[in-house]
Amino acid sequence: MGEKLSDNGPGGYYDFTPGEWFEWALNECEREMIKRNLKTSLQERKKLQEKDWNAVRESMKWCEENPGKDPLDWVKPQTPEQTEQSLKEAFVEAQKTEKWKEIQKKIDNLGFKK
Repeated sequence: MGEKLSDNGPGGYYDFTPGEWFEWALNECEREMIKRNLKTSLQERKKLQEKDWNAVRESMKWCEENPGKDPLDWVKPQTPEQTEQSLKEAFVEAQKTEKWKEIQKKIDNLGFKK
């Protein structure tokens, strides 16, 4: 193998193939995630689980409120025209929010002309 650089990295050597470096990096990330998981308290894990269940409940509620719509529509391919229409609809909805009004005020204060 190549020159030993340090004890960090795959065996401390730099002449690994890209695949070996990638595998080493994945293993390091996995080890780090396991360490963090072990440090996460039971209470924190319960909060994360509750957050996940809230997302499930929200999804179920959306499906009940929108029986004619497919929740997976956003992952289906769209024509350019459908994409344009979706963006227009999203933009119109965004303009109705308070956040939009705050941003618009900031833009107006900067002196940009419409």
